[in-house]
Amino acid sequence: SGHPTLNVPAGVDSNGLPQSLQLIGARFNESGLLAAGAMFERVLGPMEYPMPERFCRIFAIRADRSGTPD
Repeated sequence: SGHPTLNVPAGVDSNGLPQSLQLIGARFNESGLLAAGAMFERVLGPMEYPMPERFCRIFAIRADRSGTPD
């Protein structure tokens, strides 16, 4: 369709899982969409995602985000 999309981190839900905001731009307007995404990130501030223990168990990764199996 020519419409660029961008996902911006938007915090975590009640289970600690990451949530995001999906932005859809005007056709072939990537620069405008990236500017909007940058604005949302400035307003929302930096996102920290502590990985919930149950998520780490399901995917067999360490909570320190190293990505290596336990």
